Amino acid sequence: MLAMRDNWIDRLGKCDVLLLGHENDRGYIVDGKYYSQIIDSLRFYLECNNISCESVSLPFKKNRSFIDYYPYSILDREILWQILCSAILSFFQNKKKFRDVSFLRVKKVWIKILRRSCPSTVIAILPHKSLCAACFELGINIYDYQHGGVAWTHPLHIAKFDNETTREKLPTGYLCWNEGSASRLRNWNSQYHLSVIVLGHPWLNRFISHDKNDKLIKRDKHTHRFSANDRKNILVTLQPKLDYLYPNFFKKNEIINSILAGVIKKSKEVNWLIRLHPMQARDPSLKAKITEQFAENSNVLITWPTKAPLPIVIAQCVGHITWNSAVIVEAAMLGVRSYLLNPVDLFDPKLVGIEGMSEKQIIQSSLQYNFVFEEKMGMVERAIKEPQEEHIKKWVKKVSVEPDAPEDRTKLFDTQGLLNLVK
Repeated sequence: MLAMRDNWIDRLGKCDVLLLGHENDRGYIVDGKYYSQIIDSLRFYLECNNISCESVSLPFKKNRSFIDYYPYSILDREILWQILCSAILSFFQNKKKFRDVSFLRVKKVWIKILRRSCPSTVIAILPHKSLCAACFELGINIYDYQHGGVAWTHPLHIAKFDNETTREKLPTGYLCWNEGSASRLRNWNSQYHLSVIVLGHPWLNRFISHDKNDKLIKRDKHTHRFSANDRKNILVTLQPKLDYLYPNFFKKNEIINSILAGVIKKSKEVNWLIRLHPMQARDPSLKAKITEQFAENSNVLITWPTKAPLPIVIAQCVGHITWNSAVIVEAAMLGVRSYLLNPVDLFDPKLVGIEGMSEKQIIQSSLQYNFVFEEKMGMVERAIKEPQEEHIKKWVKKVSVEPDAPEDRTKLFDTQGLLNLVK
C-alpha cells in the first residue's frame, strides 16, 4: 500500500535545479517535518543565491505520516503502474526482459518529469538508472551527491557498476564530501569518464559558518543545547540490520555489539551518547529495547543524541565509536577521532557478490578497506580481527585524557563550486 497519492501534476513547476531524495534520506525532524540534511541544505544554499529549486521524492514513499519540510512532488503510483505493466507485458518472457521493459517505461516517466520542470541540472541521492538515462537522453547534467560511506563492497555501489551498466545509466558525475571519497570514485569511474567533484558537506558547514541568514541552524543551536557535566562524552552511532550483514559478530536481533555494550555498562568515567540510525529512530519497539538495555546506566543518553543535529552532538564529544557508520568521515571533518569496531570492511563480500568477480575486476575496482583516508589522517583506529574490551577501554581513556584540539575549521562546503556547477 503506497503512503500517498501522486501530486506531481499539480505541484511540480519549472526550476533551475531539480533535487531528488528518498524519504530515508530525510533523517532530521524540524517542527514535526522531515528534513534532508544533504538535499535540503543544497536547496538552502541555492535559493539564497536566487537559484530556483523543485524537489521530487524518489520512489517509494512508505510512511503516511511523513510530512516534508520542503514540498516534495510524488510520483510513486505512476512508476508503480509502469512496473506492473512491464510485469504483465513480459510475463511469458525471461527476467531480463522484464528489467529491460521496466527500465524503458520508467525512463519515460522521468522524461515527463524533466520536461515539466525544465531543469538545467539535477542533483540526487542515489539516482535510479532510469532517471540517469532520461537525463542522458535530454542532455541534462545529473549528479549523485554523497550521503554516506563510499565503498565498492556496499551493495548500492556494486549494483551501479555491474557488468551490464552502460554510460547512459550512470550520472554525469559524483559530488563528494572529501578527497578520500573522491579518489576512490575516480578509480571506479575511470572507464566511464564520469566527473568526480569535491564540494564538501553542506549540512556540517551550516553549523560552523555562523551565517546570520540561516535561521534554522541558529534556532537549532539554541534548542538542542547539551546539559553538560564534568565527564567527557563518547558518541556511539548505530546502524540497522547488523545481525543480518555480520552474523559472525552479532546475534539475531542484536542492536549493538555485545563487547561494546559490556564496556558501556561497566564504564562510569564518561558519558555515552548513543545515536540511533534514522531508520532505527522510526521503530518504537527498537527504541524501547535499546533504552531498556541501558536503563540502569545514568551516564548513557539516547534521546538527545538521536534527536539533536549530528554536528551539535559531535561538537560535544571527544571521541566516536561505531561498527561502520559514515559518521566516521563527518567526525573527522569536525576534528573528532573514531574507533572502528568492524574488522572485516564495510560489508561481507560473500553477501554482495564479490566472490564471483575475477581477480582483474577486483583490482580494477580498487577494493580496499573503508575509511583509509581518515585512518591516514590519524582520525581512525580500527579493531583487529574482532572487537576487544581492553582495546576499546584503552582507546576511550586515550581520547578522554588527550583529546585532539579541533582545527580552526571555517569552511566545509564550496558554495561557489555548487553555483558554478548549476549555472
